[in-house]
Amino acid sequence: EVHQRLTDDAWLDASEISCSVSGGEVTLSGTVNSRESKHRAERLVEDISGVNHVQNNLRIDRGSYFTRAGDGFGHNA
Repeated sequence: EVHQRLTDDAWLDASEISCSVSGGEVTLSGTVNSRESKHRAERLVEDISGVNHVQNNLRIDRGSYFTRAGDGFGHNA
């Protein structure tokens, strides 16, 4: 149900999120593209019946040097 909730959300790219469940505790790990996505994933899981705690180990991946958005022309000048 946790994975389904994350992948069904239209505003969250859950393709790099993995989850494990032990008792009422859910651990989220992997990467997301923004701080909002990290918090959104946690909120979605907290709302599931039977979840007592969410351990959010998601990291924000802003892309590598070659794939991230630029800082603007002449930034290093």
